[in-house]
Amino acid sequence: MTDDDRDLLRFEDDHPRWDGAKELAVRRQFELTPVRYTQRLLRLVRTPEGVAAFPMLAHRLERQQARAAERRRLRTA
Repeated sequence: MTDDDRDLLRFEDDHPRWDGAKELAVRRQFELTPVRYTQRLLRLVRTPEGVAAFPMLAHRLERQQARAAERRRLRTA
């Protein structure tokens, strides 16, 4: 895991809610679109290193993803 990866995970851990200020910070600090930021974040928290370094963040995002998948499943059922 790179220092940039840790910075991204630390940023998400410190800023769990998405709003306009967070989007602007993501674009400025990481030079990523919101979609790329989320893709990178989810990839990182699925790695053993990401889980070990930020276990609460990894589990929170896992729960959020599971809830979103369940909502999608219920909409299409």
